[in-house]
Amino acid sequence: MESKIRLHPAENTNKYEKFLKTNVNNIKIVNKSTLFEDILNSDLVVGCNTMAMYIAILAKKKVYCSIPIKNIKCDIPSKKIIYLSSI
Repeated sequence: MESKIRLHPAENTNKYEKFLKTNVNNIKIVNKSTLFEDILNSDLVVGCNTMAMYIAILAKKKVYCSIPIKNIKCDIPSKKIIYLSSI
């Protein structure tokens, strides 16, 4: 199974460089396809508070919120979001 990281447009492209070098899984950064294509070709989407999460919900994908603090909620208006902090 291939995993992909799609950076937020404001993120530095080197942000995950160290992680990707030490990671044993097949993870790569993608930026050549559209956001919609990436969501449609994914089984699940993980984010903090992004429009991509909302689009993924509309596309009926599993959506996880990665905000690390339990008492901070995502602003995306959906009860379908699974909080990693509660797992």
